[in-house]
Amino acid sequence: MRLSERGDSVKIWKETAIMRLPMQLAAALAVVMALSVTGVRASPILTETWDQVGNVNGWNDPVPGDVTLGNSANYLSISFAAETVPLPGQDIIRTGPGSASGLTGDYVAAGIQSISFRFFAQDYVPDGLALYFYSPTTVWSLALNPAAVSVGNWTTYSVSLDYAAGWMGGPGTDASTFASDLASVDWIGVGINRSYGGCAAPPAQTYGLDDFSAATPTPEPETYVLLLAALVPLLIVFRSKLRQRWGRAV
Repeated sequence: MRLSERGDSVKIWKETAIMRLPMQLAAALAVVMALSVTGVRASPILTETWDQVGNVNGWNDPVPGDVTLGNSANYLSISFAAETVPLPGQDIIRTGPGSASGLTGDYVAAGIQSISFRFFAQDYVPDGLALYFYSPTTVWSLALNPAAVSVGNWTTYSVSLDYAAGWMGGPGTDASTFASDLASVDWIGVGINRSYGGCAAPPAQTYGLDDFSAATPTPEPETYVLLLAALVPLLIVFRSKLRQRWGRAV
């Protein structure tokens, strides 16, 4: 082989080795990132805390009735008057025009993947509890477990905005409808089935709602440590291999 040909071969090998290195590194990074998925948490980006006493921040019960909303202790108080006749049904306490939290709009573009809130039962455990949201075409609901509630205590609920979680939207709706409707949320709220408390008609009862948050997943702090710990050895190995191959070629 002539010297010029050998030089051309070395040049081609070097260029190939350099091109191959990013591909190998990218593959290794993909593995690390896949492993790090388990280390994410929900990071609130929109939160309603009712931190101004006396202000319900635009939340309402759209059905006229015997429900009173208030804020005397930095949370949304929801009071049901006693009923003299049984009137089964559900009241949905929801965002409305003027809501300070901004919990409406395009959830897809915002990357919102979950809703969390704290619920308080002052007198009775509700007979039913659900999370709702409404798009211009569909009211979506997801039943929650009221048995998790204990009287006198706050209970935290975290709800996935994934159709597979059990969301119901009525006839003709499916996963694609759900995804489309998340891009135009008009209101969101919590449905409460008042308790009968062992009586023929529902007695007076009060509930509370606080820290209502729409969240997007973000890596846990330890995930960054994991990524750094994995990347440093990879970079050292690839750098060493490249030097060895480069040296042999020349």
